Amino acid sequence: MSTKNQRIKATLKDTKERRTQMKCRVYTVKLDRSHLNQDSLTRLKLLFLEAKWLYNYCVGHPNVFSIDDKVKEVPVKVKDRFELRQLRQLSSHMRQSIITRTQQNIRGLARAKAKGHKVGRLKFKSYANSIPLKQYGKTYKFINSKYMQIQMIQQKLRVNGLEQLPSNCECANATLLHQHGDYYVAITTYTSREHLYHFWAVYVTFCFFRKIMKDNAILVKDL
Repeated sequence: MSTKNQRIKATLKDTKERRTQMKCRVYTVKLDRSHLNQDSLTRLKLLFLEAKWLYNYCVGHPNVFSIDDKVKEVPVKVKDRFELRQLRQLSSHMRQSIITRTQQNIRGLARAKAKGHKVGRLKFKSYANSIPLKQYGKTYKFINSKYMQIQMIQQKLRVNGLEQLPSNCECANATLLHQHGDYYVAITTYTSREHLYHFWAVYVTFCFFRKIMKDNAILVKDL
């Protein structure tokens, strides 16, 4: 194993051990569709289309565990025949994550079957509604409290809901979602338990005093 791979493995191990002592929570933010330009809308549409192609390719492959995560084209069924389609929009990280997630799903079915549960096979999909974003800082990142970037999309994306995230949380993996015509990002975060307790204490205190001020305002109005 190369020195670089050893360093990466050691770093991942340290991060995993450290996060066992932290609080894990998922926050969902929404992309502001009114601020998406036509290029971004087209790229988002292609991302989910190619994600469907790659997933179906994995499901139909005779040995999904032998698929090269650097695959750049896949066969797609068009009516009664197959055509090769290029994966131009999905980044290498996204392709790798989709393949890995499908492999994990198959392993999960195998474990359930071994325990005596009745399980079926993974089914082909007519559409994809989620794409893994495996690494903060590479597949996605925040620019400020209102904007973020997603790999393969050039525009800075305006999002609603980032204020939910505690100020010093660690962002891990995320998932890009397409639901009811809108786009969301579900972000997995890790926060020290001490900071989380302080965050909620401040939040509860703020809500308490806001209620008092609102009640006093009503009393003054009634006078």
